[in-house]
Amino acid sequence: MRFTIGCCLLLPLLVSCAGSSRYMVRDATPDSHEPPAGQSMIVFVRPSGVAYALQYTVIDEMGGFIGQVPSKGHVKHVTDSGRHRYILWSNGTGVMDVDMAADKTYYVYVPANGGDLLPIKRGTSDWDSAVDWTDGSTEWDSEPERAKKWTEERTEGIALQLERAKSVWSAHTDEERQRYTMAATDGR
Repeated sequence: MRFTIGCCLLLPLLVSCAGSSRYMVRDATPDSHEPPAGQSMIVFVRPSGVAYALQYTVIDEMGGFIGQVPSKGHVKHVTDSGRHRYILWSNGTGVMDVDMAADKTYYVYVPANGGDLLPIKRGTSDWDSAVDWTDGSTEWDSEPERAKKWTEERTEGIALQLERAKSVWSAHTDEERQRYTMAATDGR
């Protein structure tokens, strides 16, 4: 009985915990929601505290380390405009494409189960929540030396993950590809 009561009291604490990552640093002065002039920005946000001990890694189409998105956290990535592919490396392989316009910011929901990257598109139910989720979570930045170390430790794994991502994308139906693709007009 005591064990059950103790678990019931501890569960809300565990669910509300924010995560962390040894390859990322907490940003003490979070940036705005706007990219630098002429650039694009994508924000990977994980507003839930569920599975707080797990970090979900995002890489780009070249295997570049974008960041690890801990619970109640977000990672911002500034890049050139154009078409980009992002891959979630977790208990599954989530793949999404984004056609980014300059001076726009795009938001992606990272669910607690870590299986997919879910684009937050204009007109979807999460559209109005994206900025609030970002503002209500901790911003994490990729620390260059730690990111380099992460990449060096996983050279073979990165190659395998990129191959998996190609397979996952190829297996998608046209409808699924549309679901996991953001248009330039989905930016803010």
